[in-house]
Amino acid sequence: MYAEPVQGSAFVAKISLGVAFFSAHVTVLSKVVRVLRGVAPFMTDLETKAEKYKTKAAQCEEWALQAPVGAQRDLYEVLARYYGELATNFRQVIEKRKAA
Repeated sequence: MYAEPVQGSAFVAKISLGVAFFSAHVTVLSKVVRVLRGVAPFMTDLETKAEKYKTKAAQCEEWALQAPVGAQRDLYEVLARYYGELATNFRQVIEKRKAA
């Protein structure tokens, strides 16, 4: 996927879709964290999610390396960091649950 600024609105629309996608995941995470407070049977589900986000981070890193320099590469780099941090957060929750 390559975003080329043919006209200003086409380029901005592609970036806006990426930001909307990113924002949707932040909202989902906050709902997941609220649901998981005090509930132990979700351990395997948490491990699955941690692995999923680790995989997504690696995929975004790969796409960032393949993307041309510019907004698209920046978006994939931000998403890679976000998914990596999300996976780390899930791993921390898992460790806290195991220690409790």
